[in-house]
Amino acid sequence: MSSDIQTLADIEDGTVATNAISNVGNIASDVTAVANDATDIGTVATDLTGSDNIGTVATNIANVNLTGGSIANVNTVGSNIGTVNEFGERYRVEASAPTTSLDIGDLYFDTSTSILNVYGSSGWQNAGSSVNGTSQRYNYTATNAQTTFTGADNGGNTLAYDAGYIDVYLNGVKLLNGTDVTVTSGTSVVLASGATTGDVVDIVAYGTFSVASLNADNLDSGTVPDARITGAYTGITSATINAGNVADSTPLIIKGGETDLSPLPQTVGMLFGYSGASGYNKTGLINEFETSAGLSALHIVNNSTANSSDATKSDKRITIDYNGDISFYEDTGTTAKMLWDASAERLGIGTSSPATTLHVSSGTANTVSLIESTDAYAWLSVKDNSSANSYINSIGASGDNLQIISKDITFRTASAPNVSTGTYGTERMRIDSSGNVLVGKTSTGVNNLGIEARPIGLFAVARDSANAGYFTRRTNDGNILQLYKDTTMVGNIGGYSNDLYLGTTDTGLKFNDFGDYITPFNPSTLSERDNAIGLGTTTSRFTDLYLSGGAYLGGTGSANKLDDYEEGTWTPTDLSGAGLTFASSTGQYVKIGKMVYLGGNINYPGNGSSADMLIGGLPFTCANIGAADQYGIAVVSTNVGTNHQFRILRNSTQIIPRTNTNTVIANSVYGAKFFQFFGHYQTT
Repeated sequence: MSSDIQTLADIEDGTVATNAISNVGNIASDVTAVANDATDIGTVATDLTGSDNIGTVATNIANVNLTGGSIANVNTVGSNIGTVNEFGERYRVEASAPTTSLDIGDLYFDTSTSILNVYGSSGWQNAGSSVNGTSQRYNYTATNAQTTFTGADNGGNTLAYDAGYIDVYLNGVKLLNGTDVTVTSGTSVVLASGATTGDVVDIVAYGTFSVASLNADNLDSGTVPDARITGAYTGITSATINAGNVADSTPLIIKGGETDLSPLPQTVGMLFGYSGASGYNKTGLINEFETSAGLSALHIVNNSTANSSDATKSDKRITIDYNGDISFYEDTGTTAKMLWDASAERLGIGTSSPATTLHVSSGTANTVSLIESTDAYAWLSVKDNSSANSYINSIGASGDNLQIISKDITFRTASAPNVSTGTYGTERMRIDSSGNVLVGKTSTGVNNLGIEARPIGLFAVARDSANAGYFTRRTNDGNILQLYKDTTMVGNIGGYSNDLYLGTTDTGLKFNDFGDYITPFNPSTLSERDNAIGLGTTTSRFTDLYLSGGAYLGGTGSANKLDDYEEGTWTPTDLSGAGLTFASSTGQYVKIGKMVYLGGNINYPGNGSSADMLIGGLPFTCANIGAADQYGIAVVSTNVGTNHQFRILRNSTQIIPRTNTNTVIANSVYGAKFFQFFGHYQTT
């Protein structure tokens, strides 16, 4: 309480105010400075009550102090900000290839593939090889007509390669890049022709790299190659190089000017050999110079026992002659067994005189060559300047089977064929691209001369003016051809006793050319059948039967022979002598064997003739049977009013009308009358 009263007392008497004023005066300059910074102090106050950037700086004061400690580096970056920005555009890390601000040499790291790419004139490309290592293999199985292969293969490996460093195989056959297959994208291969379902596509992608340049001064081990020996090492004319400690010898000799290699006429420039007390024996290589023309040849020889003077051409293994010919010798070193003829550009194997680009001679051995593959197929392909595909014409093997692949396969013959002179001969047979086998013809058509066998099962033969085929069965009788429907035999054609038969199972016909007849025949038992095979049925009948002889019905005797059947018309005429002309007259007949069945209709004219009626015109002469005429005519209709009887005069073609009492009848009785009749008689 007392202290408070004292304070009030001090205020009252001005002590406090005096002291305060005195204190302000002491800091007058500071107050003035504050007054001068009033605007800045207001800005700080505004920030503190607003965005509070000052508070943020205070919170991160450690980072501010760290920056301050490296202010020189910050200033360096600021001075080089253009270069920093240029690097930001030069190198980028993204999940896909940048498309803007692109310059040659730009880099970007692809985070989706973890591969560094560089931008070149052809676009983005791998900075290194797409293949990790020396090679990567991929295997795909094709679908029908598939051309593009990309993405994951059968093993789950995603295709990636460096353009140009890739080999593609279709069913084991290597395709030609740029012709048979396109290999430029780095992620897919595209076949020129669609593959077939099940085809196997194998791809080998190769890793690429460049060998760094190395300064020979930095070598601290190993051997310096000859190409790096320069300067003081040039101009070596003769040297002995001891490659190791070998008792009483040096493994390698390089010697120039050697002339002690008779009978070689040349001067030896280099001799690689095994030096001993007796000379340069066990020679391996001779570089031989021909002094007269300045030309050289290289010999690789094997002289295991003699000194240098015996290292002759008779001991050679390989010779590269001055004209470019290369010869490979057999084990005795005397005979060249393989020769490259440089001037003719021909290779001979087993011969020193190759006649073609490749000439292989096996001598007396039957097998000339063997082409082998470790894959499922082994192919030998050929093409000319018009072949559409490098591998369309091939011959090869699949297992133990020979296979030929081509669009069309033709076979030619000639008396003296020579393909080198264009003498190809005449085409004799071909297998076309549709699988048709054609012999003697070049196109299908059943009327084209030649033979064709189509894969649909059609066989066609056409020949001009001669037999189109021969089928021969030797030794015994039997079937020559058998005909099938599916798996069921439906017919046979064969021979029996030099006669032809045809039929099925037990029903057939045999044709006897000796007796001029056809008989029922059983092809199964090769025997004739009697009274067992019918001709037609009640519902499947033949139409007409034309016979110049007779038909035996119900038996084989002469009495069973029906030798004639005839139908026709005949015209009744007046033979009474009265010269009558019938008002109308018609007649019909049927002749079966010797029996004639006839009918007719006669209209007599009005007349008063008393002459006896006599009618002629029968189609056949009546037979002379017994001593009497034949009674076989019956009148079925007449307007005369009286029944009469008609008989046929034997040995004639005449009808004699008679009354029932066998008296003659005058023409006048039938004047203006008619009668209809039918009957039959036996002819001769």
